[in-house]
Amino acid sequence: MKNTIKIALAANEISVADISANLKAITDIIKESAENGANAVVFPELSVTGYFCGDLFLNSKLTDVWADALNEIAEVTFDSSVTAFIGLPINIDGSLYDCVAVVNKGELLGFAPKRNLSYAEKRIFVSDNDPAIVFETDDAVYGVAIGDDILDTYYCRKLKEAGATVIVNPYASAMTATFESEKKAQVRYLSETLGLTVLSVGASPTESTTDTVFADYMLAIKNGEIIAEQKALTNGGICYAEFEPTVTKGKNIEKPSLLENVDKNPFIPEGITDDYFESCLKIQSYGLMKRMTAAHAKTAVLGISGGLDSTLALLATVRTFDMMCKDRKDIICVTMPCFGTTKRTKSNAIKICEELGVDIREINIGKAVLQHFEDIGHDPSVTDVTYENSQARERTQILMDLSNRYNGLVIGTGDMSELALGWATYNGDHMSMYGLNASITKTLVRALVDYEARRLGGAIADILIDVIGTPVSPELLPADNDGKIAQKTEDLVGPYELHDFFLYHFIKEHRSPKEIYFLACSVFENEYKSETILKWLKTFIRRFFISQFKRSCVPDGPRVTDVSLSPRGSFSMPSDASFAFFMKELDEI
Repeated sequence: MKNTIKIALAANEISVADISANLKAITDIIKESAENGANAVVFPELSVTGYFCGDLFLNSKLTDVWADALNEIAEVTFDSSVTAFIGLPINIDGSLYDCVAVVNKGELLGFAPKRNLSYAEKRIFVSDNDPAIVFETDDAVYGVAIGDDILDTYYCRKLKEAGATVIVNPYASAMTATFESEKKAQVRYLSETLGLTVLSVGASPTESTTDTVFADYMLAIKNGEIIAEQKALTNGGICYAEFEPTVTKGKNIEKPSLLENVDKNPFIPEGITDDYFESCLKIQSYGLMKRMTAAHAKTAVLGISGGLDSTLALLATVRTFDMMCKDRKDIICVTMPCFGTTKRTKSNAIKICEELGVDIREINIGKAVLQHFEDIGHDPSVTDVTYENSQARERTQILMDLSNRYNGLVIGTGDMSELALGWATYNGDHMSMYGLNASITKTLVRALVDYEARRLGGAIADILIDVIGTPVSPELLPADNDGKIAQKTEDLVGPYELHDFFLYHFIKEHRSPKEIYFLACSVFENEYKSETILKWLKTFIRRFFISQFKRSCVPDGPRVTDVSLSPRGSFSMPSDASFAFFMKELDEI
């Protein structure tokens, strides 16, 4: 074996379910890495098909062509010194495996199946518990740990005992604002514990963005020391790592504790830097870019209110258009004043659009809504839910029809806090073609707008700061006598900082209502009385349960944080689940 080897980590561009296009990208990278002197090239999990094919994996068109695909790769490696690690589904006797195929000098050395499958993956794939298999080449002895197999220290130790000097870790994981630091800690822990080299490469963000943007983070760590690293969402490409594939004794490292100090705002963890906010905005932008490209959309259509959510959605959309070198004038922003619109929000909406150089249009919906009231026999002096929701649905109709007229996508602006509380009009602001803020809480929205204000500076920064200071409101009820916002959301459903805290610990930490209550009382003891916390926690539990039907049919949108309420795998709950059992625990406090 050679003393020093060079490994290429490569996140190939993915066309989901298009094997021909993906093979072309893979073989091109193999040729390029060979020309650059690489001994091996590692591709992401299921790189031949794309990871996010869902039930398409059950179709023989995708699963019966693996032999032909490997023959094509073998031809490329025949006259090459490159060993290729290729992710693809393998159908054996009617059982489908998520595998990595190892091809060396035109020959298939074998397959390494994935062992630790997620709940969603088990619907499609079969797990494998055969003994650890290693692959020996002229350069090194390789073990393969796909996806979360890298967290299975027992299995990885068996790979080392079988002779592995290098463990490759192809994966396909959702990019979140904290993903890179978490992945780095996992890989470093394994590398340092076992005393060998671990190579990780994730799926390209050109993967499906139905509910996630995939993290193409590339990392090579030897004995706990980083030898190569390429940040996620930096346009992929190839990352090279050079090292001696030697094995040391390893260290008895204490595994990082999962228990951390409880943050008052878990979606803006204490000690974060602006890199965290930049990652959030990048995930949004890459997700929208993929969706715009896949839909062949020319324009993006947004309802702009002068509030926090639509402002953040616009800022992320502008970033996307700049990345795609598209004219900002193809971002069509529509302000639609009606009975509750105040001068402050309308003015801010228009000013932001003018500063960003997008297309801004004003459509007053008052006449249309009054006509609708007449059509359905509603008295406009009765400011009930019909009065409010008619406005929201009229606005959505306008945006949808404009998107049809201008070959565009309606960009959803509602945030995850609203989604959790059901604070959206069904088939009104509840609906869009891509929900850009779907996994961003209200507290994080505010922080991201503040970050953009600091980053952009100038006149727009002053406007953004005023948006941050504006009370959160849907503005569906008439303003007060002074022309100011009368309908303040947090007066009606409670403080968002509390609800975001409740949401995180209920969904991410799976805590009981009583545990959340006592935790919140401790964290917010200087801000809220215990009875106030109990009141709003009861509101959260009740509204969260009764609003599941809205979340069961939300549009696609990128996962940005560690929490997502998407019904497509991130969070599963029946729409008719009862909150009584959960509420009883709080009633007994």
